[in-house]
This record gives sequence, structure tokens and C-alpha cells, in this order.
Amino acid sequence: MNKKIAVISISMSPILDTNLYLYNFIEILTHIHEKIIIISNNFPKDKKYKNKIQKIDINTTLHQMDKIKPIWWTNIIQFFKVLIIELKICRSLTKIKNDVDVVFFFMGGYHLFPCILFGKILKKKVVVTAFGRGSLSYEKSLSKGFFSIERSLLAIMKLLENANFSLSDLIITESESTVDFLKLQNYKQKIVTTGARFINTELFKIKKVLNERENLIGYIGRLEKVKGIMNFVTAIPLIYEQDNHIKFFIGGDGSLTKEIKTELIRNNLASKVEIIGWIPHHKIPDYLNNLKLFVLPSYSEGLPTGILEAMACGTPTLAMSVGGIPDVIKDCETGFIMNDNSPKCIAENVLRSLKYQNLDTLIQNAYKLVEDKFAFKTVLEKYKMILKHFDER
Repeated sequence: MNKKIAVISISMSPILDTNLYLYNFIEILTHIHEKIIIISNNFPKDKKYKNKIQKIDINTTLHQMDKIKPIWWTNIIQFFKVLIIELKICRSLTKIKNDVDVVFFFMGGYHLFPCILFGKILKKKVVVTAFGRGSLSYEKSLSKGFFSIERSLLAIMKLLENANFSLSDLIITESESTVDFLKLQNYKQKIVTTGARFINTELFKIKKVLNERENLIGYIGRLEKVKGIMNFVTAIPLIYEQDNHIKFFIGGDGSLTKEIKTELIRNNLASKVEIIGWIPHHKIPDYLNNLKLFVLPSYSEGLPTGILEAMACGTPTLAMSVGGIPDVIKDCETGFIMNDNSPKCIAENVLRSLKYQNLDTLIQNAYKLVEDKFAFKTVLEKYKMILKHFDER
């Protein structure tokens, strides 16, 4: 690619691995392009960057929403932090406006609308990644009778997201199914669907075969309502009634941590469920290699990296058919799909998955899919094709 590139990424939560995703994205771009400018608020501290990378650290990070009380105060603080981040990004774009042709808005969603608009004012080509939609996650996290102020906020989020998509020259999604799930049909003429992240298959690999593992069922991810984690926790007593030899594992952090522990104590199951909090990314393969089944009961997703990492580790996965998941999990072929994420449905499908007779074939199919479609070399070729869109213009 002959165009000069800048990448902008906002980590919206300190418990997300968006800084790791940014680093992996930069790894891809550095194999294609000579010089890249990165503007971010959360660079991985343990990663080294090549000389062709110029970093602009805006030095303003966001906090986990439940860490500051009361909620109205944490919202006010977060609002002003986001405003400061947007202003810093626009100022940085002004400084480098003569050094870049294309600006990738890699993470940040609707918060980045002023920056995307400013990029267009500067007459830059704008690329927006749609690996999820904040409005969908927010909507799923609300109770059925949510207040008018929440409805107004949801409407604003959707408006800003659609404005971002309208302003962009190119939209990158992770798979075909995400286009419909994320309601991007109106922008199909400028969408490419091959933007999935790569899986480090040297790190995520089979270390322990399935029949050597305990009957351990697990979840690894954010402990938030949109992930369906409370549904999984509520399903545990139902599973245990049918098979009391099963143990459970929950790895992650989030606003529901205390509620999860309380629910387990209430059902006298605290000793049967190990909760260990946030897991460093390089240690996740070890945990996945101990699981008999990885469960992801999310209400909303893009194409979850956790599923692909589990598949690479030879761990069968049970998930909802949301986002890009149907593009990688075919029921009883590469994993297991459940129709809904009610506790009853989760329990039935966990037991169904554990009893499935052809798990060895399923694991081989899943591993091959990751190796063929999501290894570094394959994803690199996909991004070379994506970036050709700008060489041809």
C-alpha cells in the first residue's frame, strides 16, 4: 500500500483487551506498510514496537464504571474524560495532517464521532471497524421497562454510530453474519467482511487432550449483563442436579462479580465454582486447556476472539448464534449452538455437549478452521486485499 496510515484506538474500559487487539492489528499493518502513526490512550506496556511505528499517547484513560460511586458521578467523570480524549485526538490529527492519507478508527465506536467528522474535514480517507455496536450491547443490558433517559441515550448512541458509518469510506467487519446482526445493511456497498483478528496459533494450541481433562465447564470474559454471565451462573444448579461430578470455572472481571458470588453462595455452590478474576492474555491458553467445555451465552457479539482461542486449544465451545458466531460454529460440526441463553436452555445444552459422541472429530474440525482462516499468514493476506481499496482510488 502506498498510502500513509494513522490508526486511532480508544480503550473504553480498563478490563478490556482492546490494547492487545490494537497491538495485533498493528502487527498486521507493519507487514504491509513502512510507517504507521498510532494515536491511543492505552498502549500495551509489555509490548515492543518496531521503528516504523510512531506512537502518540493521549494519556487519558477511562475507568471501570462501577469503581466510582454514585453512578451519576461516575457518568459525569466519564463524560468529561471522553470529551478530553476526543479533543486530544483532533489536536493530534491536526499535527499529523500532512503525514497521513488514511485514518483507521480501530476502536471507540460512537464516542469517536467528532474525530471521524474532523478526519473528513481534513479530507482524509476514513476506515471504521465494526467489530460490535455499543448501542446493541447497551440495549441488551437494559431492563425491559427502562426509563426515558435511557431510551434517549440509546437513541443518541445509534444516531452517532450511523453517522460514523455514513461518513466512512470503508467499513470493516469480522464476518458475513455480523453485517445483518449489527444492522449494517444500508452500508453494504462499502463493507468488507474479512477483518477478523488473527489467532496466535503458537500460543493458543492443544496442550492437553480432552479425555485427560476434568469435567470442568468454564467461562472467560467480561462479567457484564450483555455477556449473559448471570444466565450461566443461574444454570449451574440445574446442571449440578443432573450431574454432580461437574465443576465450574469463571475467569474475568466486571460489574457483576459481587452478584455472581452472592448467587453461588445462595445456592451452596461456591465450593464447586472457581472464580479467579482477570486473566493475563498469555495465561488464557492454560485455562482453556483445562476445560471440557467453554460456554459463551452472550446476548450480543461481533466475532468473539475467545471462541476462536478455545477452538485453537481443542476446547469444544457452546455459544449463542449471535454476531459472527454462526460463521465459525456449526452445531455438532465445529462446536455447539443454543437457541437462547435462558438458564434452562444453557443447562440442557451443556449436558448435551458433554454427551456428544463425536467430540474428537468436532475438535479437529474446529482446530482446522482456525488454522485455515484465522492464523497470522491468512489474516495478513486478507488485510493486504482490504488496503488495496485505497491504492485503486
